[in-house]
Amino acid sequence: DNFQSGGVRVIGEGHKVYNNYISGVNSTKPSGSLSDGTGGINVTNGRLDTELNGYYQVKNTAIVNNTFVNCDYALRIGTMISSDLELEPENLVVANNITYNSSIEDYQITTEPSGNSVSEGNILDLPMDEMTDDGDLYRINAGSSPIDASIGDYSYVTRDVLQGIRDGGTDAGAEEFGANGEKLPYTEADVEVNVGFGSDSNSITPSSPTIDFGVCGSTVSFEIISNVNWEISENLDWLELDISSGSGTQMVTAVATENTSGGEKLGEISINEVAGGDDLEATISVVQLTTSVDFEIQIIGSTSLGMQDKDEIAEINAYNDDLSNYWTGDPSEEPEVSITFDLGDIYFLTRAGINFWNADERTTTFSLAVAEEEAGPFTTVQDFVESADSGVTVASEQLFGLGGLEARYVKFTGHGNSSSSSWTSIANVNVYGDVNCENASSSTSDLTEENFPIKLFPVPAKNGYLQISSTKEINHIEIYNAMGQLVLISDGNGLLYKKIDISTLNSGVYFMKSQGHRMTQFVVN
Repeated sequence: DNFQSGGVRVIGEGHKVYNNYISGVNSTKPSGSLSDGTGGINVTNGRLDTELNGYYQVKNTAIVNNTFVNCDYALRIGTMISSDLELEPENLVVANNITYNSSIEDYQITTEPSGNSVSEGNILDLPMDEMTDDGDLYRINAGSSPIDASIGDYSYVTRDVLQGIRDGGTDAGAEEFGANGEKLPYTEADVEVNVGFGSDSNSITPSSPTIDFGVCGSTVSFEIISNVNWEISENLDWLELDISSGSGTQMVTAVATENTSGGEKLGEISINEVAGGDDLEATISVVQLTTSVDFEIQIIGSTSLGMQDKDEIAEINAYNDDLSNYWTGDPSEEPEVSITFDLGDIYFLTRAGINFWNADERTTTFSLAVAEEEAGPFTTVQDFVESADSGVTVASEQLFGLGGLEARYVKFTGHGNSSSSSWTSIANVNVYGDVNCENASSSTSDLTEENFPIKLFPVPAKNGYLQISSTKEINHIEIYNAMGQLVLISDGNGLLYKKIDISTLNSGVYFMKSQGHRMTQFVVN
């Protein structure tokens, strides 16, 4: 039609705009002139010293995996609806979006973004034969160029617009081909029937069909979305609910105790409509993980004694997973041949993984010790033990227990090898730890948006580092101060454990947010 429509306008900091299907956005005014600031997604310039309800500069924002169909303008970057909007977007990522049948322009850049801005993987003006209108939306066809075409690391894009799972190579655009998501858009006929005021369809739906609890025990809040009276129950001795009944849509809190069983705990929460209705029911599967989280701990430095590196490279080579060089020392010539690894803080240590040089030719005799202080005292946990003698190479990470002790420093001491020489040579060392529930913080998770348990420790944060542990992958991390300002960004790398440098943060209260986790408060001393 001839009516102008606004699309999505982006203002301010720290946004992620992804998995949106945007169709039919019209930038033409009824008069026939074109709007300077409407499009499928419009990233506007900012105003210096803006009012609170004004135009804040766009910073640290990602616009990824969106689909634009039949829009006048699909993407508009750095628009200016008035001359005083002078602050260009900064650190803007525009990636893996696709456009189809844009009548004026697919990707308009009025003001070039600054800083570490990225534009990659966007597929513009998709050929007409690569999408088909199936009555619900335009979908890419088999063999279409967006399939498996996403580039870059945007690990938070785990589902598509229809809630289909994105496995393997991620498609560009909002929908993953073949994912068969079932969350189709509402139509005009759904208004006041299945959505909005006047809906007369009774239902009971939990905000998440499954809940994962952390090993140390955690508090998880989730929502029952309903328009009837209901009862909720569980028969688990390790789980407690804060209410037994409710009416309509309501929040429920579940508290799990620490899991010391050594294995996963499984159970179910039941929600049933109060008798006299339609006998509606729903269930939530609950899982509490075992104590064996066993994450890799980041080594921040090392100090050697009587050892040398092969090519005079930095000591970091001993723990950077580069197996092309080695550290070595001769115990017959030196009073001690050792290298001590600094973990930056005290951890609950489980194992050390060591790659031995020439492991397929000889065994190595060594000891491992741990300490809370650099000067000791050290506690020996492996004394004069030998590496494997068959079926291994330098690429084989051999694992040795660290006794579950709390320590910051791990010391490797070499005693020689089984060949004619007495040299001790290692190519790489990794250190692994487990969650120590006594030191982990108590945090609350919210499953209204499929969030999962997360732990922060130590509490308060100290020594310039914050340690994050979760039962689900940790991806993009954002930290905000008490004023709501974004002060730090880090990549979680999809790990279950992440240690980030917060040495630039002043003492005070902060909030940590990661994809798939509830925003969690912590204090820096």
